[in-house]
Amino acid sequence: MSLATTVSDDGTVWRTIGQSVQGRPIESARLGRGANRTLFFGVFHGDEEAGEIALRRLVEYLVKTPSELSGRSVEICPVLNPD
Repeated sequence: MSLATTVSDDGTVWRTIGQSVQGRPIESARLGRGANRTLFFGVFHGDEEAGEIALRRLVEYLVKTPSELSGRSVEICPVLNPD
């Protein structure tokens, strides 16, 4: 169950799916509606920002090229551990 939902300027729906030990939100975006499901998550350690940057760019790319999602559902959580 999501705690909150926001829509970014590009139309991506971001859901707050939980919170860290220190109370920071953990967000994810779900794109596509196909049966083939894939989960991407990054930033296991709060000080490793490269994974977040890469996954946010992946979200931007998939929003711009929805044909890449044909037959797929993708859940993307750029920051698994914001602490």
